[in-house]
Amino acid sequence: MLQDLHEEQRAGHTVSRASETRDVSLETVLSTIVAVAVVVTAYLHWHADVAAQQPFKLLGLVILCLLVGVVGLRVAALYAQRFEW
Repeated sequence: MLQDLHEEQRAGHTVSRASETRDVSLETVLSTIVAVAVVVTAYLHWHADVAAQQPFKLLGLVILCLLVGVVGLRVAALYAQRFEW
């Protein structure tokens, strides 16, 4: 009887570890996608200024990157909630 209880507890810990690993990997993937989106946005904004031979607009770049980051994190959080195991 005690051995059965011990085996059930071990099986429960194994399942919880697998789901925690999935959550961490999903969180890592979503965070990476958001970070890449912010970097690509910054590069495109900078490239547009250089191609048009205009002065670099740092304030515009910061505001745009913050906006992309906040919206990206919100979308990632909603996605993670929807596919939460």
